[in-house]
Amino acid sequence: MSDSTNNQNIAAALRLTQPVSRDIVQKVVALALKARLARNCPVEFAEFAFADETGARMRLPVVHRELHEFLTNVPRGLVEMPRDHGKTTQVLIRVVWELGNDPNLRIMLVCGSGALAQQRGRFLRDAIANNPRVHRVFPHLQAARPWRANL
Repeated sequence: MSDSTNNQNIAAALRLTQPVSRDIVQKVVALALKARLARNCPVEFAEFAFADETGARMRLPVVHRELHEFLTNVPRGLVEMPRDHGKTTQVLIRVVWELGNDPNLRIMLVCGSGALAQQRGRFLRDAIANNPRVHRVFPHLQAARPWRANL
């Protein structure tokens, strides 16, 4: 089958009215594959769905990969790392990933102050409600209406 015929078949399957270029098809397939990998791996999820402080796609260093491996293997473990090493961000991303895999999961977020709890709760709410890449990985995941927090 020629590339042109294959692209026409893909366009028909996607209910597109115009032929699709091979480049676009490859990008769509690659994005779908990355989303599928992200459903099964918290590291892939973090890199697929979230950006770093510069706005670029997140690329996890070894320490964060090891953190996710630890959280996978030790469900009630204690995470200790120096300040500003990304513990909170990675744990919050992990919470979103866990909720995507089990929306019935209940999470208790304990922080040193109410302001920190609100900030971290907002990160979770915004990731679930407004991040299109989180929606691509976990289309069924929705923020509760209204978003609830018990202090």
